[in-house]
Amino acid sequence: MPVSRIAGLMAVLIYTLSVSRFTAYLGHCAAPTMLNSRAWRDPSPHKIRFVSVDTNVKLEVLDWGGTGRVLVLLAGLGNTAHVFDGFAPKLTAAYHVYGITRRGFGASSSPSSGYSADRLGDDILVVLDTLKIYRPVLVGHSIAGEELSSVGTRHPEKVAGLIYLEAGYAWAYYDPAVGDFDLDSLDLKRKLELVKSSSAEVKQSVRELETRLAQLDESEKPQQTMQLITALLQTNIPHCEGSLRGVQNRMKQNDAVGPKQNGAKVIEEVLQTSFPTFERDLHSMQNYLRSAPLQPTVPDPTSADLASFTAFRSWLTRVEGVAMPEAELRQHYASKPNGGVGEERNTSKASDAIAAGQQKCTDSGVPVLAIYSLPQDKVNSAREEAQAKAFERGVPYARVVWVPHANHYVFLPNEADVLREMNAFLIALSKRGLFLSRFRSRPSTEKKAVLLHAALVRTGLSEPAKRYFSASQSQCTIRLQTRSAYLAGD
Repeated sequence: MPVSRIAGLMAVLIYTLSVSRFTAYLGHCAAPTMLNSRAWRDPSPHKIRFVSVDTNVKLEVLDWGGTGRVLVLLAGLGNTAHVFDGFAPKLTAAYHVYGITRRGFGASSSPSSGYSADRLGDDILVVLDTLKIYRPVLVGHSIAGEELSSVGTRHPEKVAGLIYLEAGYAWAYYDPAVGDFDLDSLDLKRKLELVKSSSAEVKQSVRELETRLAQLDESEKPQQTMQLITALLQTNIPHCEGSLRGVQNRMKQNDAVGPKQNGAKVIEEVLQTSFPTFERDLHSMQNYLRSAPLQPTVPDPTSADLASFTAFRSWLTRVEGVAMPEAELRQHYASKPNGGVGEERNTSKASDAIAAGQQKCTDSGVPVLAIYSLPQDKVNSAREEAQAKAFERGVPYARVVWVPHANHYVFLPNEADVLREMNAFLIALSKRGLFLSRFRSRPSTEKKAVLLHAALVRTGLSEPAKRYFSASQSQCTIRLQTRSAYLAGD
């Protein structure tokens, strides 16, 4: 269930579950389906409750129990908290683990609005407040990165840390130097909407541009996509630029003031920044389409593969390398009377609304672990590496980890790798909290500096992390000792 077809074409961000290809084969079903077979029981050891987060909106919350620091797991686009049914119990020995199904999916409410990144982040905060969860670590997969960044950016005091599982992409951290087609096109559309009424010519050129963008989003064939990109670059964008420059020149000649001045500023932004950025994205998409490896054809599941959810799960594991929890599959597909896999639940409206509600997030202000899967093909790995490096540069206190040849659902086939990195990060986070609490109680400034530095050395945090934690104490005018000075006893 991709964020958009364009995101799929760019191939960097979402390796969507192959079951979406079989909608036509299985048919559509708009009615919600819970765990569809009365005889089947979810074996995952969680309790289920529903938390009201908005008017007539309740979210499904899974509680796997456990003791210690609270972890809150957030699923990727199209998934529910049940995607963690096998993963979460591996954490309960050391942590209290919850999972939240966002609005629009699974058993949670499906309202017609409220799908912007900040609104989804607010939903998480309401759940935390309702359950009286104090400063948990949020763990998000894929599109959940935007919720992590939204919360971390606006309310860093509400969380102790953020863990991005194949989630640190443009929706979580936007770097203008790297750009992103979806976010840049949304930004362009919003700005053009503000200046559309500047003149009849602008209105017409903007309408034509929007039509072409809609065609591009619906395009399924690479050749057609290339033709649409060429038309945008050679016709639609130059036409729109020309009409806006005409308005801009008339404004200058008339010495425009007041409301028109604001319009002039937006036009200036579109011409100087938005269009050049968007054109770069289109050229990048062209280059990707020219060099992208051919995707292997995956055959449709046979009747035997659809005879039961167990068989369907086995088929998915064979073709995708992902052993999706059966409860998660039952969130997406109805169960036939004979126990076979039935029709798919239609969540496209919620997915489209989330795509339209993406925002450009920057520094989140809390400790971060970002785990990326490194694709085997060079084209996709180069693009992912560029975004990961941008994330690392922009979030200097983040620890970035690569898992080679891993699936987008990195926490499923590479569970051991992810658990190891998460535990190391969480242990370091706990040590940091312990040492900083002792740090505040020490009377001597010199001892405080040495103690804080000892915490950083022992937890093995990166140099950027050390710089961050040092800066976070700047209000105390305390400088960290160098490692050599500390070891020498200075």
